Amino acid sequence: MEQIKKYYRFLLPMGGLLCIVMPELIVHWLPFILGSIMVITSISDIFFEIKEKRYLTAYKTRASSLILLIMGLCFLFGQEKTITLMGITWGLLGLQEANEEIEHILLMRSQNEKCVIASIVVVFKIVLSLALLFDPLEKFNFHIILLGIEILAVTLNEKNISEYVQLFKHKLKHKHIN
Repeated sequence: MEQIKKYYRFLLPMGGLLCIVMPELIVHWLPFILGSIMVITSISDIFFEIKEKRYLTAYKTRASSLILLIMGLCFLFGQEKTITLMGITWGLLGLQEANEEIEHILLMRSQNEKCVIASIVVVFKIVLSLALLFDPLEKFNFHIILLGIEILAVTLNEKNISEYVQLFKHKLKHKHIN
């Protein structure tokens, strides 16, 4: 499992770079990639809910898994026609996330904590989300580039960089041996 995590941590930044360098390619394949991930995740969730008998109490989880499955199948079979739906969904999720951040900012203010940067970030997030809602096709490539930047920012911290270097050295070493 630890080996899988190492490769995942290596592949994630590569995906981020692809989003930045080739957003059109990512947009072209996104319905297949995202749809596949959603279908596999939802089927896995439903399977474990049944296996562990969580369905007796986890109504919300089961419903979310079914919606995830339906959306994943729509993305898979609709392919490029679903980009608008993806953009709108992404915009709505961004607004929902901004809502949660506003609640956190209000809590910070009530405790006299500084929240200027958090406020700027939430305004930026709202503007980007609204841009996706009003013109999802036109703004989608730009959001893919932003996603790539976010993936790189999240994954490329000092600890992960040293792991990437070690993994790369290990790969080069084995490549020269074979």
